[in-house]
Amino acid sequence: MIRRSGGRQAPSARAMRPAALRPGARPGGGVRRTRPVRRASAGLTPVRAGALLAILAGSAALYGLASSDVFSMRRTTVTGATWTSEARILETLGIPDGANVFALRTGELADRLLAIPAVAGATVSIALPDEVRVAVDERKALVVWKVGARRFLADREGKLFAELDADAPEAAAELPLVDDARLASMTFETGSVLDPVTLDAALRLASLTPADVGSGS
Repeated sequence: MIRRSGGRQAPSARAMRPAALRPGARPGGGVRRTRPVRRASAGLTPVRAGALLAILAGSAALYGLASSDVFSMRRTTVTGATWTSEARILETLGIPDGANVFALRTGELADRLLAIPAVAGATVSIALPDEVRVAVDERKALVVWKVGARRFLADREGKLFAELDADAPEAAAELPLVDDARLASMTFETGSVLDPVTLDAALRLASLTPADVGSGS
């Protein structure tokens, strides 16, 4: 005999949600075993040891160069200077006797020379083992400007960049000479600048020849 159930129906089964897996757990249960990870040791490796030895060797070499008498400065060569004496250039450089050439800062030495009014630019270089080379670029003289007993060199900008003495270079004799007898010019010194109009007029007059003014020989 078959019995039928009453009015209530059996509750439907609830949908089962999968449980979150723990780290290392497998879906079917159980724990997955992981291999241990070996981390690189922070100790001294052969590569690091080689790099350290190279740094130490380089430092020792630099120290040897800086302290060796072989590289002590023994001579200075100056080129390009016509209006500036070599003695003044060496004095302005101020390099101590026997200074190690590797300890010299050539850029700073070149900048020192710019303090000389006749020097427009300069380069300083090292020639191993013991030589300092100085190349000077001087201002270009256009005229000798005479004020009383004093004679100055003037460039295209009208700057009086050097004063000539009794031992003036032979190149000064090839320049036109302007004798400025104005009272105001008596205050001129090296570094003074001429008025552009005055300079232009003086250069034009200095360039005249006897033939230009109608005077025969």
